[in-house]
This record gives sequence, C-alpha cells and structure tokens, in this order.
Amino acid sequence: MRILEKNQTAADEARARGAMYALLAWAWRYPNQETISTLRALLSGCLNGSSSGLLDDHTQEALGSLAKAFPEEDGLDLTLSVRYSELFGHAVRGTCPLYELEYGQAEIVQQAGELADIAGFYSAFGLECTQESMERVDHVSVECEFMSVLCAKYATGVLSNGTDLMDACFDGQRTFLRDHLTRWFLAFCSRVAKANGDGVYGCFARLGAAFLACECRAFGITTGPEYLELRSVDPDADTEIQCGPLAGEQLVPLTVGGLETGGE
Repeated sequence: MRILEKNQTAADEARARGAMYALLAWAWRYPNQETISTLRALLSGCLNGSSSGLLDDHTQEALGSLAKAFPEEDGLDLTLSVRYSELFGHAVRGTCPLYELEYGQAEIVQQAGELADIAGFYSAFGLECTQESMERVDHVSVECEFMSVLCAKYATGVLSNGTDLMDACFDGQRTFLRDHLTRWFLAFCSRVAKANGDGVYGCFARLGAAFLACECRAFGITTGPEYLELRSVDPDADTEIQCGPLAGEQLVPLTVGGLETGGE
C-alpha cells in the first residue's frame, strides 16, 4: 500500500508540473477566446491543485500576482490582443521574440542544426506537429508544451511501473531543459517582464522565470543568462530557418498519435 501511495504522489507531482508547463505554453499563444478560456481554466487548476506544494515562495507569489492581473470577467481578449501585438508582433521578430533561435548570435548553419535537434526531441517521444499551424518548432509555446507532455508521460510510467518510460522521460526533460529552455527562456522572460511591467504578460514572464528556477534546482542544472542579444537580422539567411522539412513541419500544437495534446 505504501508503494502505491508513493507512486501516486510521484505521479501527482509530475502532473502538477505538467500543468504549470501547460499554463506557460498557452500564455504565449495569440489571445483569442479559446486561449483566454483555456488560460483561465489552467490558472485555476494551478492555484487550487497540487502545483502549489511543489513551488517555492517566489513562484507561489508570482502565481498569485498573475491571478490578480488576469481577472475572470469577459472582455479581456481585446486588451490582451493589443498588448500581444505590441510585445510579440505579427512576425518572427517582435519586441520580445517568441523563438529560441532569435536569441544569441549563432551562425545560420548552427541555427538550422538547432531546429533539427529540437524537432528530433519531439519525434523521439512520438510527437509530430500539426499541419494547421505555421509556427517553428523553437516557439516558446511548443517547447513548454513538450515539457508538459513529458511530465504526463512520466506520470504514466510511474503508475504503470514502466521503468524504461520513466527513465526516458526524466532524461528527456533534463536534457531538453539544459540544451534548450535554459539557454534562452530566462532571457525571454526578463525581456517580457521589463517591457510589460505588472501587466498580464509581465506576470506570466515572472512566473516563468521563477518556475524555471525551481525546475533547474530539481534537475541540478543552471538557469541560463538573464540577457541575450537578439541575433542579427539577415533577410536572405532567414529563409533558411523558416518552416520546412528540416524543422519537421514546425508547429503548434504538438500531437500524440494524431491527437492534439493541448498541453495537458
């Protein structure tokens, strides 16, 4: 009985972490009514569920601030859509780019390799990208959603005593954090928090930065820099890292077995 209880606790913790990643994944999607409704539900779940027990004081405070900045009444979508456009723009490069490869000064050949590496992570865990969306695989929403899926898969492994699945998902989470999210996510969050202050996206950014710190401590890795220069714009080279077969049909949302994960 104690073993079953221990397994259930570990699975619940993994699902709670997955819920936090799902919240962050939806945070950076365009704020249409579906996005806003989903965010409200995910935020409520994180506030009232088991996530709070996994968070340090700083992250809990950030979650509470987000709840205050994200009221329940309808009509918030117009405000958010205006702010979203100001911060992130309608193309790859906005004030606060949503794409990993916009941060840093890597050569174009290295950037193409990074896209292939990210797509390879998704493929290794049975994920493929939908045809409906035209986002690159390095979009912050996709990367956070991938971590959410790995948390869910890890929970499944725990409850089914699937050691191989547990080990693969643990290693996948740690490696993806180390090689990708920690490389740029804190710099992204810092840029958004500075640009949006106490606004909704500023609150999301501070929550993301605090949660990333919790995750990095748990996995024993560093959080990455708070500032990265944006890469130099080269219109000719940019065409080489846009949507195409190398990046694996780049796209949000991820799917498992042809079904949208929805970050759950």
